[in-house]
Amino acid sequence: GGQLGAVEATSAAGVERRPLSLDRREAFETCALSGEVLPLRPAPGVVVACGLGNLYLRDAVCLFLARTERFAPDVTDLAALTAKFGHIRALRDVFPLALEPNPRRAPAVDEDAPGR
Repeated sequence: GGQLGAVEATSAAGVERRPLSLDRREAFETCALSGEVLPLRPAPGVVVACGLGNLYLRDAVCLFLARTERFAPDVTDLAALTAKFGHIRALRDVFPLALEPNPRRAPAVDEDAPGR
């Protein structure tokens, strides 16, 4: 036998490997807190961003600040939420965005995405 390379070893171990482009795209299409899909043409103030460049639904930020909901599926407790999103302490820590689809870019077809 031979040795497994890094890619073969992680594949053999069952670790999912995703292309970086999918992670980047997902970051611009979903709320970092709730994981909900962002609207294609949101009304003003519906989508906000933090200083780190993460996108959020304003309602999710409000619920996070009120500490009343569970958000991302991998975050289940207050300590984890604070560790990941602790830089948002008030609504003044986020700013509204005016998002417009790029007319020169064809929309991607994603049959699994709800509401797209």
